[in-house]
Amino acid sequence: MADDPFVASAINRIRITQGLWVCAYTATAILAAWVVWVVGHRGVFLCDQSGMFDAAWRLVQGQVIYRDFYAPYPPVTFFIQSLFFRFAGVDFSSMVLAAAVVNALAAVCVMRIIRRLLPDSQFRPAALAGGIVTAVWFQAPFGTLWFEQTSFLFNLIALTLLVETAYSSDHASVYLRVIAGSSLALSILCKQNAGALLLPGPVGAAVILCAPHWRKMGRALLEISTGMLIVFALFFAWLVLFSSPSGFWHSTVVMSGDLAASRMRRLSPLTDILRVKKTWPYIRKAVGIIFIFAISRVAFRSQLSKINVAVICWVVLAFSFLQNIFSALTANEIEDTVSYLGLLYGTALGLCFPAIWKPKFAVHRGITFLGSALLLLVGTYYLVGTPTVDGWDVSSTRIVQQFDIKTRFTERVNVPGASRLVWGDPTLVGPYGPEGDSRIKLTRQDFENVNAWLSKANKNFFVFPDSTLLYGLHHKVSPQPWLYFFPGHSFRLADLPQMDGVILRDLRAKQVQVIVLEKISFLRNHELLSKLPQLEAWIHHGFEKTAEFGIYEIWTLR
Repeated sequence: MADDPFVASAINRIRITQGLWVCAYTATAILAAWVVWVVGHRGVFLCDQSGMFDAAWRLVQGQVIYRDFYAPYPPVTFFIQSLFFRFAGVDFSSMVLAAAVVNALAAVCVMRIIRRLLPDSQFRPAALAGGIVTAVWFQAPFGTLWFEQTSFLFNLIALTLLVETAYSSDHASVYLRVIAGSSLALSILCKQNAGALLLPGPVGAAVILCAPHWRKMGRALLEISTGMLIVFALFFAWLVLFSSPSGFWHSTVVMSGDLAASRMRRLSPLTDILRVKKTWPYIRKAVGIIFIFAISRVAFRSQLSKINVAVICWVVLAFSFLQNIFSALTANEIEDTVSYLGLLYGTALGLCFPAIWKPKFAVHRGITFLGSALLLLVGTYYLVGTPTVDGWDVSSTRIVQQFDIKTRFTERVNVPGASRLVWGDPTLVGPYGPEGDSRIKLTRQDFENVNAWLSKANKNFFVFPDSTLLYGLHHKVSPQPWLYFFPGHSFRLADLPQMDGVILRDLRAKQVQVIVLEKISFLRNHELLSKLPQLEAWIHHGFEKTAEFGIYEIWTLR
């Protein structure tokens, strides 16, 4: 049989086909990285992106989070960004590169999950579709490395490993579940609420895959829990040996609890949450396909394993609902919280694929083939085309970064460390809302001028409150311990008198000779200076204003 030319030809065709599909999956992962590389360089959002840049730069300096500086988030995302700074340079593009890698890995995970849940070769287009939608919806709306998306990635990695257990031996499955549990713990250590709220997605899938054997289900939960406990134990040991357990507790538990409590008061009505009102416009097509699939009894006639069907339905419905809860509990833009759309639409397309594409009838009935082709075209447009176009629009216009839909990105910034950054025109800084728009335009020239001034002065400086990425761009020490100046987020207003003395002490110790004050900020936190009387008096008595560039005032030592 091995010498049979027909068999050899068939084997060769199979290998070529498989190779082409591998190339298509690889191209999709590259596309995911490219999309983020393009859109991530569009504009800078000083309020959010500065914190990530400064935290990673502090780690490169040798500062230890929770001991030397305080942040309201767990440390894993900061550690990841600091690694990219170490091998790619302390550069704005390093944040984009980290995000591009996260996006590519997410696309790979989504395609792998779909191929495992829909194992027949006819479902390959569904996996490809899931990867393409993931490319424009997972990390691309934010553009640079961010807490939520990094947390979502570790959640996806866990789901990928757990789905893999269905094709592994019992011995290998133990290791896969333990590693998956470790990944879920890392998800929580990227962002508390994101990691915890979406935890039921992978865990539920693991339980369903072990059904109906109760002991096996219990053992799976135990193995996942073991992996989580290992990571948490190692993290606690790191806190005790190198960082500060009390600093971590206050920053990420106490302060985050206060923030969550304040947001609970503004929470959407329970009926809106149960009706998935926030994210419904984004996920309704996928959920609709699941509903049609179930009531039409296609599930019972499908050649798919019933376990696979159950896991797919769970993944789509669970992540649809969990994403909505996460969106309701946070103040984030909705577009920044629907990163699982690629997984939802890829699996939904896969479920309806056998029902709409039946080319085998072409031999007997050309009209049936034409109808199937038309249905496939419409289904692909509906489940892949429109979400992809919408995702690209959201990502390329940078609306998650608070840019206006009319903003244009045409000119690169002439600033060392941000030379690939394309300036958004206009870039508006300041608060806006029902009470009115009080934003001020920050021009590319203003940003270039303040950086050129600091580069020429070559002195330690203190920037207040938001543009802390300037420290890393100029390789100067981050001189005081608070990463963010957001009351109710990083500290309580009652803490301001203590902070006043600590900040002043540290600025003197670091021999700060230049103060960069912002006249306006996104969350009005520039107004906090008047509530730090020692710091304010030290600046106004010991420094004089010598330059002004847009929103920036430069004060130098008298």
